[in-house]
Amino acid sequence: MLKKKAGLFVLAVLLLFTVGGQFVWAAPDTSTSPQSWDVNVSLAQNNEVSLFSMQPRTLIIHEGDTVKFANNGGLAPHTVTFWGQTTPPTADQIDESYAAPSAPSGSSWDGQTMLNSGIFFPGQSYTVTFTASGVFPYLCLLHSSMKGTIIVVPAGQPIPSKDEQQQEQAAKLKELDQQFADLKKSRSVPSYEKNKNGSITYTGYAGSGTPDLMINLYSPSTFYINEGDTIKWVTDSHDFQFVLINLPKGFAAIDEKGEFNPLLEKPAGGPVFDGKEFVSSGAIMPDMSFQLTFAKAGTYTITDPLWNKTGKVIVAPKGAAKLVVNNVPVLTDVQVKQGQTLIPASSLSQITSAKLVVGKNLTKYTINKKTYVSVVEIVNAIGGKYNWDSVIKTAVVTTK
Repeated sequence: MLKKKAGLFVLAVLLLFTVGGQFVWAAPDTSTSPQSWDVNVSLAQNNEVSLFSMQPRTLIIHEGDTVKFANNGGLAPHTVTFWGQTTPPTADQIDESYAAPSAPSGSSWDGQTMLNSGIFFPGQSYTVTFTASGVFPYLCLLHSSMKGTIIVVPAGQPIPSKDEQQQEQAAKLKELDQQFADLKKSRSVPSYEKNKNGSITYTGYAGSGTPDLMINLYSPSTFYINEGDTIKWVTDSHDFQFVLINLPKGFAAIDEKGEFNPLLEKPAGGPVFDGKEFVSSGAIMPDMSFQLTFAKAGTYTITDPLWNKTGKVIVAPKGAAKLVVNNVPVLTDVQVKQGQTLIPASSLSQITSAKLVVGKNLTKYTINKKTYVSVVEIVNAIGGKYNWDSVIKTAVVTTK
């Protein structure tokens, strides 16, 4: 009787999923033969983005079916943890004992006890055979936002076929691809505020994330600032991020014992960077930030050796005007004279490949015996867009 009631309960839950439009059953699967299913416990899409989530988030299977939970991410370890009918521990009760599996991979589970994979790394997996009907939520103990649900239906009862569930998952992945593209674009330009002393504080991301994604990029990848300006890096990623400058040669984020390099863990360097010293942010977690004031002009590489990403900070002399074309800094002498933004004629090719002639298409300006041309005239000639940001003294050009 109890099993029959459990089966009816699961079917009721299943009905909610189908009524919600998540699945359209062309040919329901009523198989009584055990099947094998796959769940990605994170999935590295490329060097820039990983699915930092259980994919699919919801999987519908039959009693007796087996699920392989595979860590297909790029670096981070994870767990697959079901509390079953037990009372979940509080956060401070979760200790090192949870790093080990509660049962070996390949075990059968009836949904009653706690089942924990222990920590497993990219390239590793954990397999479970589900022997009882029910709705079984689970999570990663290391990343609590990573959650999923296995819905187990009595053998012979209809469920969406494997093909249908895979098609649904493919549609979800396409949606996440667009999510990534939109977020990357929206963070390609930093926000900023002007300080009382006239300097600027820019804000960017050391790492980005959504409920399903972890983006392994500095956003923006390049800052173009002036001497005396400050950059504040924040993160809404799922895991800690780092900003390091002047990385020592041969630096390894993790040593042969699997321990973090102390230079990575602990902040190093002062709040003002002189261009020479080693700087480490230490671990930047969500709701934390790291900021650094750049005192000397130059071009500096920022590095996160754990997540293998790099960025750049270009520092112009204090008070110098700047030019950005299609979000890319143009390193040239920018002069602002009588309301005109001027650049050396020799830098014309850094804006456009169009054949524009000084004295014909473009007005000739002479400064210190050098020929300059107007950025606005160039933009008008090629049909682009121009904007002058007087707060950060930057001409912003779009030609695409």
